[in-house]
Amino acid sequence: MIHKKPVLLCIILILTCTFPGFTDGFRLVNEETISLTMNLRIAFLSEFTPPENKNEISLSDASLSLESKLYNTLSVKLSCDADIQEGLTDEYVLILKDIYARYLFHDFMSLSVGLFKVPFGEEIFFGSGERPYINKTETSDKIPPGRDLGVMISGKNIASLFGYNLGLFLGTEPDLPENAEKNYLAAGKVFIEYKKFSPLDILLGYNAYYHSFYLDVTTEQIAQGFFLKGNLKINKENTLTILAEYQERVLIRDVLNNCMDWRRGILGFTSYRYRGIEPYILLEMYDSSLLIRDDNDLFHLVTGFTAYFLPKDLLRIKFCYELEYPYYFDVLSHKISTLLQIEL
Repeated sequence: MIHKKPVLLCIILILTCTFPGFTDGFRLVNEETISLTMNLRIAFLSEFTPPENKNEISLSDASLSLESKLYNTLSVKLSCDADIQEGLTDEYVLILKDIYARYLFHDFMSLSVGLFKVPFGEEIFFGSGERPYINKTETSDKIPPGRDLGVMISGKNIASLFGYNLGLFLGTEPDLPENAEKNYLAAGKVFIEYKKFSPLDILLGYNAYYHSFYLDVTTEQIAQGFFLKGNLKINKENTLTILAEYQERVLIRDVLNNCMDWRRGILGFTSYRYRGIEPYILLEMYDSSLLIRDDNDLFHLVTGFTAYFLPKDLLRIKFCYELEYPYYFDVLSHKISTLLQIEL
């Protein structure tokens, strides 16, 4: 099934933006003091699910991003997605993803205010356009808070080695009841970025967050995680990428420390880009709750490749095979997906 309205909208946007010289977003620059960048990304997804042999074609992603910079110190960003609202008639709605202002005092410190990703997790910061595989893992979908309204200070290149992100947020999770009170979320990330082993870049970090809200009783979420990321640039056309990450979250209700939920996830990813093609493999083990066994506890395997076309990889075709095995239940499911992604 193809959703016609959003497809027609994206075609109109593409025709509007495709003029001579439009190869890497639309840019306006005034004497290197003020710049405005606009990027448009659309993606169409085809999924084939045996044994039902169910095949669906749909608009997977339609994203518009606007970013403005002033004197390379103050930047303002706004980005939104077009999403399908299922109903009697499929309608598209605009969902605000990011809207924030960031002021750069120095590499050692910048201040961000607005709506943006909470600094927890590393795979979650692979945008849907940047990662070679199609969908983010169950770990990154169920444990990190995602985007939230708040304020954050960040720094990097401290002693040419250390960096940090520290933020305080409103804790506005999508599945949180509206009547939740005394709601706040604090999150932080510290990392070491080692670049002296050129051409190898290594990123090693620890992150955590604390979320508290009152809903009949005081409820607290405590999470932590570790990650290791590496990039080996063999030459301009060949790059090896690895990512290993562990996350866990404990949900505690009331002052008696009654633990209602304890989830964790482990994932490992590696890819090798050779010119215009990037094969990859992703492995994940996710426990939805260490206290009970259910069909959400799974082993996840994703493998496939991404093919890049046009200058600056503006056209990408992503192919992946996914296998899910709930290891407490003898049920095996697999899926084949193909995604066509266009960036302007």
